[in-house]
Amino acid sequence: MTPREIASQAAEAIRALNHLTYGGGELGSPDEVRDIIDSLGLMGQGIPQLCEQLSRFLVAQQEDGQVRHGSGADPDQSVTEVMEALTAAGQAADMMTAALEEAHNAATELRPAR
Repeated sequence: MTPREIASQAAEAIRALNHLTYGGGELGSPDEVRDIIDSLGLMGQGIPQLCEQLSRFLVAQQEDGQVRHGSGADPDQSVTEVMEALTAAGQAADMMTAALEEAHNAATELRPAR
């Protein structure tokens, strides 16, 4: 599989989770919620590295003259804008992962009511 195909599958998985959990949908227990939170946290841990790798690829492509801005504008500026946005996305993913870890830790105490 290509990176593009895997990214598409990841996006589809989130759409499917949203669909299945809408209004409580297919959720069965607090344990299931905790497991989903844990999995989302694991996914989030890898996003900063991925963003960095995408940035490095664009820089290498730019240095080799393999990338340009479609309107003929300054390609250096375009790559810089993408890199800055990817850096911000990586930082946001770090914050999301930290929040998911807090949610997971808090969810360890949840039990079904009897």
